[in-house]
Amino acid sequence: MEDLIRFAVTLLIAVACGLLGKKLRLPAGLLVGSMVGVAAFHTLTGQGLFFPTVRTALQVFSGALVGARIGRAELRGMRMLLPSVVILLLSMVLLNLTFALLITLCSGLSPATALFATAPGGVNDMSIIASDFGADAGVVAILQVFRLILIYLFIPPTIRWLDGRDAKKHPAAKLSAAAPQTPVQNNPHGLLAMLLCAAAIGLLLHALGVSAGAMIGAMIGSAAYCILKGKQKYPAALKTALQLCSGAYIGCRIDRATILGFGDLLLPLLIMLLGILAFTFMTSSLMCRLSRLSRSTAMLASTPGGIQEMSLLSEELGADTPSVAVLHTTRIVFVILCFPYLIQLLLRLIPA
Repeated sequence: MEDLIRFAVTLLIAVACGLLGKKLRLPAGLLVGSMVGVAAFHTLTGQGLFFPTVRTALQVFSGALVGARIGRAELRGMRMLLPSVVILLLSMVLLNLTFALLITLCSGLSPATALFATAPGGVNDMSIIASDFGADAGVVAILQVFRLILIYLFIPPTIRWLDGRDAKKHPAAKLSAAAPQTPVQNNPHGLLAMLLCAAAIGLLLHALGVSAGAMIGAMIGSAAYCILKGKQKYPAALKTALQLCSGAYIGCRIDRATILGFGDLLLPLLIMLLGILAFTFMTSSLMCRLSRLSRSTAMLASTPGGIQEMSLLSEELGADTPSVAVLHTTRIVFVILCFPYLIQLLLRLIPA
């Protein structure tokens, strides 16, 4: 009974602080607000609690959310944008390995924590599976959140400046080849069927002991359903609950030792900023040369931010939003499917 009360109090704090973060328009406000609120509560009282079974449910619903973005048109779009997809994926691996190595050498972070902190996936996704591989989920979340903040501070002004410069040099701008998108169905029965497919495969892989199996299986299940039956609208309320619960889980992983060691994260943050800028410029330049993507489309597609946020920026900056969305979907799917096992392989090769 005492544990249930602690869990309920933790969730109430997460909801209150998450909604405050959203109202203040913080980057990833729901997640950041709930994480900070629960972390403060747990650090001061030591009473924060998040049940492991709820974390497994989080992985299932998060995987279902990623898979729900993939329909038949997105698969065709991935083929049409194949050169850009290959460049993006290879560059991501290079970025992750290079800057994780630099962070490990220049700070006291473990290789697993550095690899997950620099993995170009979502804050929720990387944070809730990081501990499966021995990484510090609290530090991973902090660095991933700051990655988003750095992206939103530096990338949009840079794109506007480059577009302005290019417009003066080349008045006839190169057009992007628009990628198709599957229409989204708002069907409660279809949504329920999709979630059941996601849960069935996710829980099966989890029961088989596959690392991050709940999320990966759920993603496979929901994507398969959407490809066969059509994409289903993922409820906004469920997305909100996912972010709030993820923030609560991460906040419970942050303690006084994490807070006292925050000064040690300044150098990793600087390395991460340089890594993001280098990755975005290098990858977008290659995309522009080898495909028909415009500079702004290529830069937004290669910026490791959230799909929703990058798509909104794409609309605002006049880029090809469907292509940006398809490329970011490909990135997220690849990161969740492959990066954990790539990291696991690397950790086996690194001497203890």
